[in-house]
Amino acid sequence: MFKHVTKIAFSGALLIAASSMVSTASAASVMQQCSAKYQAAKSANALGGATWRTFLAQCRKDVSATPAAAPVAAPAAAPVAAPAPKPLIPIFAPKAAPAPAPAPVAGAKPVTPGRAAETSRIRACGAQWKANKAQLVAATPGLTWPKYWSACNKQMKAAGQ
Repeated sequence: MFKHVTKIAFSGALLIAASSMVSTASAASVMQQCSAKYQAAKSANALGGATWRTFLAQCRKDVSATPAAAPVAAPAAAPVAAPAPKPLIPIFAPKAAPAPAPAPVAGAKPVTPGRAAETSRIRACGAQWKANKAQLVAATPGLTWPKYWSACNKQMKAAGQ
């Protein structure tokens, strides 16, 4: 019951805040609008654990999606949920054969077979990362190239590549 009353009170506060905002997207900057909404949600303890960055990103999407003539509505607070288990990093099969190792430079040491294999793996993993970065980061939040390279390298070594 208390949660229901809190949601209703928060919704009312957001409606009042949204209706009191006379400025439109063309009259005030998006940052000012989002800042006002963030402060209103923060004072109502309705951020749901969202940080300023995540709130701002969602607010910018909402502001850009609304027509310029209509008043901007506040984004709904995300429900707080238990963190999902971290998924395994998906490694995609190479779409094309990796580029051959670079030709040796005159006067330089010859490339060892292990180094050539590593170069081949890093190029294949790099191509996969570039082609599927958005999908990979969405599946595994916090995934960076070094983390992906480590997992991809281990998996390709295990597969004998």
